[in-house]
Amino acid sequence: MPPQPPRPALDLLVVGGLTVDRFADGSTAPGGSVLYAARAAAAVVRRVGAVVSAGSEPEAEAGLRELRALKFLHVERVARSISFAHAGDGARRLVFGASGGRFSAPQAPAAAAV
Repeated sequence: MPPQPPRPALDLLVVGGLTVDRFADGSTAPGGSVLYAARAAAAVVRRVGAVVSAGSEPEAEAGLRELRALKFLHVERVARSISFAHAGDGARRLVFGASGGRFSAPQAPAAAAV
C-alpha cells in the first residue's frame, strides 16, 4: 500500500452540503450550513477545513471558490446540489427543493481538534 499523505492539522472541520438558495425575486446564491459555519469560523479560527458535497451549478461553484481559501477542502461531487426556496412574507421559511443525493465523507481526511 502506498504511503498516505499527512493529514492537515485543523482547529475545526465542518462537514455538509453546499446548497443553491433561491429567492422570491428570482435571484440565487450559494448557501448551506457548511458555508455559513466556515465563514464564521474563518473569522476567528486560523485553521479551518471543510468536507462538502456539491453539484456543478454556478452557485455551488461560487461557494467552492470561497471555501478554497480554507486551510483544507475536500469536495465530494454529486449530481446536483441541495436546493431551497426562501419563501414567506416577513417570516423566513425554507422550502426544500431537491436532494443532493448520497454523500460519503472520506474517513479521517484531516486531523481536527473539533
